[in-house]
Amino acid sequence: MPPSSVSRALICLSLIGFLAGCKADLYSRLSEAEANEMTAFLQKNSIPATRLAAKDGTVTLQIAEENFANAVVLLNEAGLPRHKFATMGEVFADTKLISSPTEERARLVYAISQELSRTLSEIDGVVSGRVHLVLPKNDPLRENEMPSSASVFIKYDPEIDVVALLPQIKTLVTNSVEGLTYEKVSVVFVKAEKRSKPRDAVASAPAESKPEIREASLLYPLSIMISGVLILLGAVIFLFRSRSSRA
Repeated sequence: MPPSSVSRALICLSLIGFLAGCKADLYSRLSEAEANEMTAFLQKNSIPATRLAAKDGTVTLQIAEENFANAVVLLNEAGLPRHKFATMGEVFADTKLISSPTEERARLVYAISQELSRTLSEIDGVVSGRVHLVLPKNDPLRENEMPSSASVFIKYDPEIDVVALLPQIKTLVTNSVEGLTYEKVSVVFVKAEKRSKPRDAVASAPAESKPEIREASLLYPLSIMISGVLILLGAVIFLFRSRSSRA
């Protein structure tokens, strides 16, 4: 094979190796805490991740292209990145000088719902938590008042018995809302669907299948190393050929 053909072949192989090791942005504009939590979770599931800090202080999470789909599924199952709830201060950071009583009441209901949802989401095993409040505006002159009520939705990890905390959850919501009784709090538990392969199943896999996991995790650095060697060989052949043609 002529030297020119060899150099072209080496360049093509190096480009193929480089493209095989390309990384994709998984999530961007993350806080450092979010990026660290997601990176640790992915690494525990044999998916290497890289954190890139931006000038504005946010972090971008990158992974290899071949791990993208599995990483998205795993993070969604774990409820990562965690949902950001509004605080009381953010809800009542009003730019208007005067707000109507209806607006103030709607903001109060929304703020309490957000605070309760945030608290429930911090319970171990809870993937996602939402609280919906109904606080009727009763007329003081009416004899029969409409009672307040609350509906709680909890999506949880089936490996953790979150359902056993039902009394504590209802008590928490009841004591957080004025005029709400224990009987008027309904809680719906939904198990998070596990579409990915559990880590226990991977750990108990036959010995001959484990090298594939290590090979996948090392694909990116190995491909970069091979690409560098091929590019270097191509450059050497090109320089040798240039000098031979001048001679």
